[in-house]
Amino acid sequence: MPTSKMVQEYSGLYVQPHKPIVGANCFVHESGIHQDGILKNRSTYEILSPEDIGVTKSQNSGIVLGKLSGRRALKDRLKELGYEIGDEKFNDIFSRFKDLTKQKKRITDTDLKTLVV
Repeated sequence: MPTSKMVQEYSGLYVQPHKPIVGANCFVHESGIHQDGILKNRSTYEILSPEDIGVTKSQNSGIVLGKLSGRRALKDRLKELGYEIGDEKFNDIFSRFKDLTKQKKRITDTDLKTLVV
């Protein structure tokens, strides 16, 4: 990754976000099944560790919440934010989350906090 960034800097040519290994979206997961796999075991969908190529990522930083996200990723992110939510309330939040994904491409932590209140 550092070499790729250096080449970009000197050449003025930038790597496309979806480029394997060095693209900005290489370790980003929005699909529910991918998110579930990543949360259970990162190697399920990542044959390389981000750290092996010079990308510093936290355990769940590659999880992006959007229209393809499932319950597991949402519940995990809410837990990271400090919310322990019962099943009935979670069902309501998930329903409103899905409605919000029809209006916004990416759901932020601020959006989630609003959904919980």
